Amino acid sequence: MRTLSGVLAGVAVALVTLGQVFDTPRADSGIPAPDTNDGAKAGDGEWQPINSGLDNADVYALAVDPKSPSTVYAGTSGGGVFKTSDGALHWRSVNIGLEVREIAALAVDPANTLVVYCGTGGGGVYRSDDGGEGWAESNRGLAEAYVYALAVDPANSSVVYAGTYSQGVFKSTNGGKQWKRADAGLTTRDVRSLAIDPLNASTIYAGTNEGGVFKSTNGGQSWTPSSTGLGDLYVAGLAVNPVSSGTIFAGTAIGVYRSTNGGASWAAVRNGMPETYITSLVIDPANPSTVYAGAGGGVYKSTNGGGSWKDVGRGSRILDVNVIVIDPKTPSTAYLGTYQGSGLFKTTTGGGRWRAAVSGLSSGNIRGIAIDPVDPAGIYVATSGGVFRTADSGASWAATNLGLRSLDIGDVVVDPMKTSVIYAGTNGGGVHKSVNRGGKWKAINRGFDNGYIYPLAVDPVAPSRLYAGTYDGLFRSTNGGATWSRAQTGLPEDSVLALAIDPAAPTTLYVGLYQGGLFKSVDGGDTWTAANHGLESNYVRDIAIDPVAPANVYAATDDMGVFKSTDGGANWVAINTGLPLPSVYSLVVDPRNPATTYAGVDNGVYRSTNGGASWKLMNRGLEYDRVLALAVDAASPANVYAATRGRGLFRWSATCDLGCDAIVPSSTNIGAAVTFEATIETDCGAPVSYLWRFGDGATSGKKTSVHAYSKAGTFSWSLTADTTATAACTSSGQITITVQPLPDLTGTWTDFTTDPTTGQIIATFACKNIAVNASGSPFTTQLYFSPTPTVGADSVLVETAIVQALGPGEESGKIVAKSTRGSHAYVVAVVDSGETTAEGQEDNNTVSAPIPNL
Repeated sequence: MRTLSGVLAGVAVALVTLGQVFDTPRADSGIPAPDTNDGAKAGDGEWQPINSGLDNADVYALAVDPKSPSTVYAGTSGGGVFKTSDGALHWRSVNIGLEVREIAALAVDPANTLVVYCGTGGGGVYRSDDGGEGWAESNRGLAEAYVYALAVDPANSSVVYAGTYSQGVFKSTNGGKQWKRADAGLTTRDVRSLAIDPLNASTIYAGTNEGGVFKSTNGGQSWTPSSTGLGDLYVAGLAVNPVSSGTIFAGTAIGVYRSTNGGASWAAVRNGMPETYITSLVIDPANPSTVYAGAGGGVYKSTNGGGSWKDVGRGSRILDVNVIVIDPKTPSTAYLGTYQGSGLFKTTTGGGRWRAAVSGLSSGNIRGIAIDPVDPAGIYVATSGGVFRTADSGASWAATNLGLRSLDIGDVVVDPMKTSVIYAGTNGGGVHKSVNRGGKWKAINRGFDNGYIYPLAVDPVAPSRLYAGTYDGLFRSTNGGATWSRAQTGLPEDSVLALAIDPAAPTTLYVGLYQGGLFKSVDGGDTWTAANHGLESNYVRDIAIDPVAPANVYAATDDMGVFKSTDGGANWVAINTGLPLPSVYSLVVDPRNPATTYAGVDNGVYRSTNGGASWKLMNRGLEYDRVLALAVDAASPANVYAATRGRGLFRWSATCDLGCDAIVPSSTNIGAAVTFEATIETDCGAPVSYLWRFGDGATSGKKTSVHAYSKAGTFSWSLTADTTATAACTSSGQITITVQPLPDLTGTWTDFTTDPTTGQIIATFACKNIAVNASGSPFTTQLYFSPTPTVGADSVLVETAIVQALGPGEESGKIVAKSTRGSHAYVVAVVDSGETTAEGQEDNNTVSAPIPNL
């Protein structure tokens, strides 16, 4: 399930600004102090990034090394800073020491290009002295944590300016070691852009949110309004002509404006450009008549100083452009960073052709995860740059976006009964459906009156029944998305951020709202009632239901942590022991072991193994990333997936401790019942499975097993135990099986008869206490004579004609002997039937009986 991450306010407004890099600051804003205990015991496991091919990023800041232009830095939303040293062929993350990964501004010291500055959303300014390899806070005197713009004085690179969200402009004269306010005269303190006159560095321009342009001619000591003629006062981009510094360009929410008198007055220059918001402007340093404008919907180029513009982004995947920079040594090479997860593009032909340059730039925002229930290696993710699919558990990814009207995806779900059918909810394009695993999409929006979709849900029993949460309520389809209607009775008019269906009773649903708390329906969404008793927050981001005991429901809130209900939402209690407060973005319950629950927060993932009674951080390998969505593979719950804001997708690879021992006797007799008992020590928090191998071909899957051997000998047994968390252990040993000593046979001749045909006397001998033998075959009784008769003599024995086999455990049997004449001592022996002689007999008994001569 996906929950809304980011700014709710203004969701219906097309304007995308640098402010959307960050959530709107709250009074308690700021990144929580990292929990240094990652909750992972030795061998407990770690998170592994699975982003190969998942190259989608929201790039908000770019900076080119002016001395070595093949070195470029990219600031992303949530993924921190990336660096390339080969002109964007390959990117790598450079975030050591950078505790805040929301990057809105970057600047390189032109004199010492190893010095790099970045402005963050919540952490102020960071400085690197080694080309981004390591970062340190540089905030002394900086009273604002949200920095949207940076500018380094080209004449004196110790002078740095920072434009902030609410405190105006700050200035440092010692390379960021200390900052002072430089905002006298700024009537608008929300500064979105800065530009220094390259010919007169004491002249600075500041573009503001709703205040237009301000100008300082004394290095920021004082500012004056400079907005005459501007048709819009939101100024996200500024650029000063490097040859004629009186010429300045300003990017507003309705297009480009130009001043030719140092900002005294402005005029629109939009010929060839639609009325669109401008986020970035850059001037070709070698040919100042050439200007690029990054805009909502693409990139525009003017070759006559703004007199006319041409769309040079058409035909590529370039959507909303956040920032554009030019290689100062080769101005035909330019880079642009985009919003909607399209990442970064490069041109070497002055905009004639752009190509994606995103290898390694895996920092997009992932809002939703869907695992194919039939083939769990098939996974879909909803990102800010479209839907991506893997068929190999994340080893490789491919975009599956053909037919999508918007690539800003809020959620993705799989039809549980026909898994080739996928649904995607978009930001601005409504719901889309694919019947071939994302190969092609079709919009299915009949009945929708808005196209902004947050969560989606499919009825697990009747999958033609769908639910879609939007910014103004809940919609339902009963025909696989062909038509939709509101399912709003009893719900307030509010954004639906979370949606969950009871797996045992799918007509029971829960929704979480932006401001209205949590509501429940027991009739498939026909009617709703508030379910907020004890829920101390009205801002519900996610909902998770225990699949085994669905009365247990969990709610993640934005400002009060996690709550749990054990009575289907009638009552709630906070369960935050061990959790950092306030915001929890995502929840998921282990479907096989529902006492295990995971929570995604600002600084990673927390796990509870006791139904939420307490939580521990499980962040090894994840660092401190905001986790927007979580999913557990129902077939292999060891596979836990975490979707982050800015660093892609991670999978938990558990290697938790599991210790095996076994209680098994060292020896016993054939046929005896032997108890094999496993003793296990584990910290995995997951069910354990067992496999006994007894050494004679037999096996058992029970923790305590009983087995009887049917042969004598020494057998090697083994125990293997493993968990759904992929941990395993073994134990082994030997057991010796011996033949049970036979008790003394007791027997008597019970009958003497005369054969009426031959006249032979037939003697019957009865014996008792017969047991199994070493080969597993029945013992047989055989008759021998003492002394052995002489062939041809008068006392020749006719043969032992009848020998009865005695089965294992039998206690009696008989031997019939026939004799022609003479009196003999008959020896009765119990021997292994596998023997052909009397060798190996285990016991014997001699019985003499007078048999009369014929």
